[in-house]
Amino acid sequence: MFGSLARRRPPQNLAAIIAKGKLMKQSPNDMPSFDRQPKVMFAGGTDRGAVTEALQKLLVSGGAGGRWTLIPSGKGLERNFKFKTFATTWDFLTAVSLQCKLKRHHPVWSNNYNTTYIRWSTHSPPGLSKLDVEMAAICDALASDFKEEAEESEGSGGGDDEKTASPQS
Repeated sequence: MFGSLARRRPPQNLAAIIAKGKLMKQSPNDMPSFDRQPKVMFAGGTDRGAVTEALQKLLVSGGAGGRWTLIPSGKGLERNFKFKTFATTWDFLTAVSLQCKLKRHHPVWSNNYNTTYIRWSTHSPPGLSKLDVEMAAICDALASDFKEEAEESEGSGGGDDEKTASPQS
């Protein structure tokens, strides 16, 4: 019984089988791609027109000098911030936290010495909201006030490398 299964060879063109929908019910356009940006997934009740215009100014892919990227699910924005010292970074975090308190909205964030990773996403209803975009813009303005340093690799997103890197001495 198991001998016949072991002798089976995998299909030569797995992509063609997937595209025909034999393995999944998605079309090729719905499948993830590494050469295109994620599709924005707005939170319920979001004014898509107004948010899209503001969002394009923030995104690296928007062409307006933005430094935020969409997370892979399209339900949030993320970015790294780098400052000259830990003290300046902490002052920036404090300023952002005060805005969070005023707006009643908090990010996912982490800090490692002079680098901070921030992700804005709305949990209920899930997706990208007007408040996420507003808070991202506030972060950019505060970063400018605190003299953010230019990053070596723009738009890297994710923060995983920065969160685990050791501080420079």
